[in-house]
Amino acid sequence: MAAVVRVALVVLPNTYYVKASGQWSDPKAGSQMIDNGLYYVWVWVKQTRLLYVLPLAAVGFIAKPRTPRFVLVGACGLIALVYLPYTVSVGGDFMGLHRFIMPVFVIAAILVVLGLEWLVQQLPSRRDVAAMNAAAILVGIFGFTQLQLTRASLRWGNFGNDKGIDTPAFLIVYTEDRAKIGRAMAPCFVASDFSIVGGAGAQPYEGRMRGIDVFGLVSDKIAHREPRIRARAGHTKWGSDPLLAEYDPTFVFSCYRLHRSAAQPQLPCAGFWLSRGYEHVTMHIPGLREQGEYYTFLAKKARDFQCPGRIR
Repeated sequence: MAAVVRVALVVLPNTYYVKASGQWSDPKAGSQMIDNGLYYVWVWVKQTRLLYVLPLAAVGFIAKPRTPRFVLVGACGLIALVYLPYTVSVGGDFMGLHRFIMPVFVIAAILVVLGLEWLVQQLPSRRDVAAMNAAAILVGIFGFTQLQLTRASLRWGNFGNDKGIDTPAFLIVYTEDRAKIGRAMAPCFVASDFSIVGGAGAQPYEGRMRGIDVFGLVSDKIAHREPRIRARAGHTKWGSDPLLAEYDPTFVFSCYRLHRSAAQPQLPCAGFWLSRGYEHVTMHIPGLREQGEYYTFLAKKARDFQCPGRIR
């Protein structure tokens, strides 16, 4: 058994254990994860308008059995039969506009086209003209609706969360703000610094920071030792303070707040760290747009962090 576990640790990536493995701290969270996954698929069907051409897709799936073309249809069905339940089981995705279900886009398009072809062939005459007109109408409607969807998704201020699905507008400003934080602080770090960050993305990349993310994407300790505590796709685990303390971090950026005034807030998540020699640090980062230009986090007092823009 130990050998099997060791092989699994080598074969499966760390992200598998973070996103799709482990016991739930609350058994109800597993059901919530499935509900979120079903909702994610429903949003995809609705926003792409696939909902309205499902009859065509069904016809494309069942038409012309026992032909070479049916092999393609069968392969599409098999992929969808595996991929859709998997998508549901992991709660879909937290990013809007369906990146996690892209393979099924192709399958749906193939089936709709095959269904449209069968429908046109039932006409007594002028099938080629009817096929071109029908295809043009479908593509036109699809393009128009997706242009509207894209504009709405990118509209400034459209930051609402739809049952765990973030809008592209929110993700853009969130990422840009973290990138600005990383760039502003990059010259102030030294080689021995180690950070706990909220996401292993723009901030640590732009800041050239050593560290791990609190969700465990790059932490085997979090991936294998923490339970799944919340039904959010890709973010089911969270490093507990005692486990994070094992890394002896210089900075704890996962406990933070962005705010609009220079007055330093007291972070509710700071108690554990304040009792272990950490302090609140507030930086002024010009250009932050979402919640304000002031950024408060935790740092070791012994580090005596000095950086332009620090508020004293």
